[in-house]
Amino acid sequence: MSITLQSDDRANVRPKKDRTRKSILRAAATLFRDCGYHAASMRDIADAAGMKAGSIYYHFQSKDEILVEILDTGVRGMHAAVREAIDACGPDSTSEDRIGAAVRAHLGELLAHRTFTSAKIRIYGQLPEAIRQKHRPVRRSLSGLWEELLAEAQSAGAIRADIEIKPLRQFLTGALNWSVEWYDEEGFPVELFADRATGVILRGIMRERKQVVPINPAGSIVLRERAAGAQRKSARTRLDILTAAAGLFRNKGYVAATLRDIAAATQMKAGSIYYHFSSKDEILDEILELGLRDIQDGVRAALGAQGKDADPRTKISVAAHAHLNLLLTDSEFTSANFRIYGQLPERFRMRHRSLRQAYFAEWETLLVEARDAGAMRADVSIVQLRQFLLCALNSTVEWHDPSKNSVGVLVERCTRIILDGIATGEHQSV
Repeated sequence: MSITLQSDDRANVRPKKDRTRKSILRAAATLFRDCGYHAASMRDIADAAGMKAGSIYYHFQSKDEILVEILDTGVRGMHAAVREAIDACGPDSTSEDRIGAAVRAHLGELLAHRTFTSAKIRIYGQLPEAIRQKHRPVRRSLSGLWEELLAEAQSAGAIRADIEIKPLRQFLTGALNWSVEWYDEEGFPVELFADRATGVILRGIMRERKQVVPINPAGSIVLRERAAGAQRKSARTRLDILTAAAGLFRNKGYVAATLRDIAAATQMKAGSIYYHFSSKDEILDEILELGLRDIQDGVRAALGAQGKDADPRTKISVAAHAHLNLLLTDSEFTSANFRIYGQLPERFRMRHRSLRQAYFAEWETLLVEARDAGAMRADVSIVQLRQFLLCALNSTVEWHDPSKNSVGVLVERCTRIILDGIATGEHQSV
């Protein structure tokens, strides 16, 4: 028997279907954000959306299709918001006006769809290349819009000629994007945060500009000491297990990586892993501890090598260099820690929160010392600056390509922006 829909019925079919699709996308984004892409199945997504497992296929053919729509929707919305904000500035606006408007629009759209954007940030590095390839044209459209804006500002003389546009865009949007992991809009209006972030980008944090001197911090002290301590076979095996697990957690997510996966990565039988660790949780706890200890000890060692009389600019540059070295090249544990921390159950985060806070406090002390010495602008909020600065540094794990530039080149670019801003001399204010 065929059924003919009345006009009112037809009007209701599409909105209901759209609501169902949106419900599926929200459920999937939450699962991807909290558990990782690999751990979430179509059945999990259907359960989270409150529907039967088979019904989800009326709306999406696969988990990959859901993922691509989650990734693309957020970026398209951001592109539209930033484009509209720039156009609304009008022909008489300055480059700083347009950059500020773009930052506000970018952050506003980012935070308005926090579940989707946070999911994207946490899982993008874990995705198969085929999916990233599908999403790349949409990402390039937003990147192109930002690069066009910054290039126009540079051509107008508002941005220093010695700053390369693409790395600047990567740094700026990376810092903004990672703010979803810490920013609380209820306690601090997004417009004020956007204005302060724009101020740091344009004018930097230091009162005076100085020539950037290449810094060579204290090297991989932490790793050399660890290698020296792993002489016994059992210690080496334990370290091999932790290193393999850190790579798997970082690339697949904690939930998806199994003990069997970890054993296979270390070329040992699955049961043999229990001679060294009682559970995957124990492995994770040690990785989190090592990652935080590595970066804390590495930054301390680098600062210690400069001596007590080092000036604030040098200290901040050295700390940033050591942070990036540990994050990008020297420590699998630090990289895994920052990559997966947001996806971990609260019980893990609680156990390691005090150590994270201690590291953050050391950065705040560094910045307070610079301000109290008169080297840093007095209008900069220390806590928000520390959060923004570390987000900017941590976001490099998503876009830095070591085959094109060394960590040394990267840190020189990052610290130049943080310390002195991007505006030309006549735009500089203290």
